[in-house]
Amino acid sequence: MSPDPLAGYRAWCGVWGGTGAAQDGRPVHIRMEIAPDQFGVALRMHFEATSPDGSVLYHGVVTTIGAGPSGALCAATFSTIHGAMVLHQTPDDENVLALEGESLRGNRIQVTILGEGPRALGFAALWRPPGASLDDPRLGRMTATLARLEPMRPPSGPVTTRP
Repeated sequence: MSPDPLAGYRAWCGVWGGTGAAQDGRPVHIRMEIAPDQFGVALRMHFEATSPDGSVLYHGVVTTIGAGPSGALCAATFSTIHGAMVLHQTPDDENVLALEGESLRGNRIQVTILGEGPRALGFAALWRPPGASLDDPRLGRMTATLARLEPMRPPSGPVTTRP
């Protein structure tokens, strides 16, 4: 294990956005911002899933991801749907961050972020009420491909005017 369990995810810092499908199948716009914390020992994440025009917030999440006592990553999380909870890293492939946990209401939560290159992340999340299996076909998952969003930069070079 790397001495820095976040090393593989630090390249994901930035702002990401894309469209996909909510757990119930409706279209969703996702904006996710990942940034290092002020001490460099954790990553902060702000996640919003909204209606495609951005006027309705479906789900908001703030989380801080860092190493727990065992060295595995965990995420102290607050969700507008599920409330406060701690998600724990589950084993997965390299360049994948898979987190899982249980809300105070007993809902089972899974979040997976997959690095698909320097400018793209795959995102999937699902939750199941107590007693429902994670592979129940009646219950969907939120999915989206996110692109790195860059700030607008004004054009450079000489300014020309037209007569």
